[in-house]
Amino acid sequence: MRNTNAIARAMETATTTLAHHGGNRSGQSRPGVFGSWMSALGLVAYLCFSPVARATNGQVFVVDSGGGGDFLQIQEAVDAASQRNTILVRPGSYAGFVVNNKSLAIVADGAQAVYIDGLAEVESLAPQRDVQLSGLYFRGGFEVRSCLATVLFTDCTARAAGENTEYCASGSGHGLQIVTDSQDVVFAGCVIDGRDGGSAPYCVSVMDGAHGEAGLSLEASTATLYASQITGGQGGQSWDGGCGLVMCSPACQGAGGHGIWARSQSLVYLDATQALGGQKGAHWDCSGKTPAQDGQDVRLEGGSSVLHAEDPTLVLGSASVLREDETWTLTLTGPVGAAAWLVSSPETDWRYLGLDLGVLHLKSSQLSLQALGSIPASGVLSVNLPTPSLPGAQESLRLFLEPFALAGGRRLGNVRGLVVVDSAF
Repeated sequence: MRNTNAIARAMETATTTLAHHGGNRSGQSRPGVFGSWMSALGLVAYLCFSPVARATNGQVFVVDSGGGGDFLQIQEAVDAASQRNTILVRPGSYAGFVVNNKSLAIVADGAQAVYIDGLAEVESLAPQRDVQLSGLYFRGGFEVRSCLATVLFTDCTARAAGENTEYCASGSGHGLQIVTDSQDVVFAGCVIDGRDGGSAPYCVSVMDGAHGEAGLSLEASTATLYASQITGGQGGQSWDGGCGLVMCSPACQGAGGHGIWARSQSLVYLDATQALGGQKGAHWDCSGKTPAQDGQDVRLEGGSSVLHAEDPTLVLGSASVLREDETWTLTLTGPVGAAAWLVSSPETDWRYLGLDLGVLHLKSSQLSLQALGSIPASGVLSVNLPTPSLPGAQESLRLFLEPFALAGGRRLGNVRGLVVVDSAF
């Protein structure tokens, strides 16, 4: 617990220096930023790591569709929760839910799947009212709207059931995973797939093909993706048929969905992430022409931009939920020989540090730092740490983590959320 104020002052100095040297969303960085940052880190490298110093009290609710928890559905727990609460979701299938301006952690509790069959919505988050979604499988899509705080998806899958059946419809390829007017949405270790386009006959032997949908659609938003895979859906098959003998309009042809479709001055930051466009649907006619197009890996419109990490990244692995009596094990994958540190904070705050350093998602005035060691020849460093304890009657605490490497590559990356809960849950 000692020297917490010194840590805060030193890290605030670092981020203030970065702000004066191009640490902003413009994508411009100047020489000397890394040296300034590392000088500030040197001031605190010897200090004690204190993850619970500023943690906020939080109640825990258990959701279990089988009746073994506090609620049967996630929405019931969201409605009952107050700020900084934790919702543990036991394996099973659940209806969609809406989180409106509440700071919550909604995390899968256990190794088996937690399916969300309806639309999951996070909306209207005020600053510092971050939402963490971990280990969830979205089968009905998700939407993040008008959020001024961080929305963190960790180890989530989004793969909506069914096919797109909006034949010949304009704009039907935006998909079911949508982010609009939100300034810090993070995906770490996630898999997101757009739906494929369907096929349907409409006139004798003529068959329309629907467009494949985008894996992830962004509008006027900033999104960071770490160690994730985003794939657009395939276009549906189509067939004109009859070789001119049938009096029908030509078939609609199914284009492939974009991996990521960014519009309206969105900013996308990709680190160790693969975005793939879907293939166009097969089309048959007498001429053999196929005007439909494959989806783009990243489609940019309306002044949107994408930034790619150029250096080796550190990929941090950690359980999302940790009991007080469990061992806290971190795995860190990165360049061999890199000296690895762990930066943590109980609060989030988006800050672009330039291509050399990436994105810092943590509150600069509340950062803590811990040396983890060097990446061994295997490329994977495994570290056991003391489990953060819960003071008094506190039921849970939340902590956001990012690794930092001191190497030729040097990279912050792969922000993750950790929830420590009382062993009784």
